[in-house]
Amino acid sequence: PYLTGLLLSPLGPGGVLALHGGLLLLAGLFALLVGVETRGRALEGV
Repeated sequence: PYLTGLLLSPLGPGGVLALHGGLLLLAGLFALLVGVETRGRALEGV
């Protein structure tokens, strides 16, 4: 938490929003990749 505070304080609210947006984007991409991977395995299993 302390390190996060150090990183976020110079950025301000805009930086925090951008950071959250980037994390959401990464999470979405990761979920998409995992979904494609599992779908491919399911198709192979058929």
